[in-house]
Amino acid sequence: MAYAPRLSAPALLGAAVALPAVAGQTPAERIELLEAKVRVLTERVTALEADRGDTAASEPGGIAWVLGDDLRGRPFRIAHKALDLDDGRVELLLQITEPVQATERWMLGGPAPIRLILRAADGSERHLYMTLLRGASFEPGRHLHLLAEMDPALAAATSQIVVEHAD
Repeated sequence: MAYAPRLSAPALLGAAVALPAVAGQTPAERIELLEAKVRVLTERVTALEADRGDTAASEPGGIAWVLGDDLRGRPFRIAHKALDLDDGRVELLLQITEPVQATERWMLGGPAPIRLILRAADGSERHLYMTLLRGASFEPGRHLHLLAEMDPALAAATSQIVVEHAD
């Protein structure tokens, strides 16, 4: 694997400012785009500084994943997470690490008590509940496969996904 240097937020901003303007972009549009990028970077830095293990590294495409308390090992651990921008699908594979309470809230093919908060660079939010696709057992060591579907344009506008166990 090749070594990729990590740049600080000021260095990234400097690199973005140094890029040539896209054809047809007005200075006001370029400033608005840069301000949106600065907001996203500021949110990421804030999340990393406050990180107690609840922020996962950004994925390719710049998506930052933030995990709720019950999804960091007790009673669930996220074994796999993916956002498909082309189809607008979020998939999670949860590993059960200890006994799960209120298993009656988990119905195969129905809504699961896992909520996604999708945050865009402009600060807007959208809440989605996941659907349980597979997983009939709630014994420790087993897995639950979850899915949420959205408009691909919404997926493309997402810069941060908060995954939390909905009470």
